[in-house]
Amino acid sequence: MNIPQSDDEVSSFQAKNYEVKGKDYLKRGLEIFKASPFELVMSGVLAFICGIILNKIPRVGFILNLPFTAFVEVGYFILITKTANSQKVVLPDFFKVFDLPKEVFFTAIMQIIINYAFTLVLLIPIIIFAIWYVITAGDTSIFMAPLGNITSKEVIAYLSKNYLILIVGIVYLLVIGFSVLIVNLLMIFSVLIKMETKLGIKNSFIVSFRLMSKKIFTWAFSYLFLIIIGLFVIIFTLGFGVLFLGPLYKCVVYAAYEDLRGAKTLEAEIV
Repeated sequence: MNIPQSDDEVSSFQAKNYEVKGKDYLKRGLEIFKASPFELVMSGVLAFICGIILNKIPRVGFILNLPFTAFVEVGYFILITKTANSQKVVLPDFFKVFDLPKEVFFTAIMQIIINYAFTLVLLIPIIIFAIWYVITAGDTSIFMAPLGNITSKEVIAYLSKNYLILIVGIVYLLVIGFSVLIVNLLMIFSVLIKMETKLGIKNSFIVSFRLMSKKIFTWAFSYLFLIIIGLFVIIFTLGFGVLFLGPLYKCVVYAAYEDLRGAKTLEAEIV
């Protein structure tokens, strides 16, 4: 499948029918991961430590995590793209995000913002419903208490007495989770597309959307299957599996993109 290389080609681009080869993507992802395991795992460890430090910063920690998460996303794909194209990889490559065109970083930030915004919008109805139900039921005690004094046990105890709101909440949260998964998958190739083409940020998202929407539910169930496998690995390794599952997941994403894009050898170093 030919991915558009310039904005002029996007309007006429339509994804051809293709097969989602989940097993092949996992195999190719493992192959890429095994070619640079130290660099990929260590970059994940450093990102994890930095993320913890940022979360400890009062008030602004959450805000700073947004660009940091985008930085990590692009950093992973720098290492993975170089590895997949048999280029020499060293750990400092992970930090060369700003050696790329700035639009690549902004694409990663936009992807995160869209995810957050979409999730927030979906949460609004359940918040409104919960407030309405509690008020009409005549029990506003949980809302009248100072926020800092409300514990998770009190919330659970309250919900256990109000089965309707509990059931509706659980069902709606499942709907939210699946909807967010779909949106995330539709955008999943946008950063890679921006890295390898001259497309603008908007058109990178458009091309990713058209590629993924062709088989979106197949992708979704394949992704859920990977999550289940990942959970078993994390439990079996007593939590240490998370150190390599993050970069491995990115390797699998690249393998899927590589298959849909078609064979292509990069003529120059990424950075």
